[in-house]
Amino acid sequence: DVTDLKGQTCESQGRPGGTLRCDDLCKLDLTDCLPEQTCDGQICGGMCIASEADCCPNGLYCPAGQTCVPGGCCLAQTPQLCANVCIPADGVCCFGGPGWCSSGSQCCPDGTCGPSGWTCCGGGTSCPPGTTCVPGGCLPF
Repeated sequence: DVTDLKGQTCESQGRPGGTLRCDDLCKLDLTDCLPEQTCDGQICGGMCIASEADCCPNGLYCPAGQTCVPGGCCLAQTPQLCANVCIPADGVCCFGGPGWCSSGSQCCPDGTCGPSGWTCCGGGTSCPPGTTCVPGGCLPF
């Protein structure tokens, strides 16, 4: 029976699509199947992507010059995603604050950044260790 392909398809024969047929001798005829595709880059998530691209664990990819991060792609010099913004690797991601603070800083509740290890006083001011926040400045303990 030339119409009984026994569940075979062009895809099961390694072709990307098309119509598989049986010839008069019941041999599979791939003539109407699409030609085999070659990939000059790398396979990622079933797609052919540039060899310079970064294939992400979720099957998506980042273009050349960017790297996969949880939630998206960032440039190599800012490889951390924080509230949809790529920040430096040594940056600190703040939730409910300014977004992020640079290395050596901490996120303060008032939405500013202060030196790490200092006490955030509010209004963008901080006091060094061994001092406490008072109106207008800092006082030693």
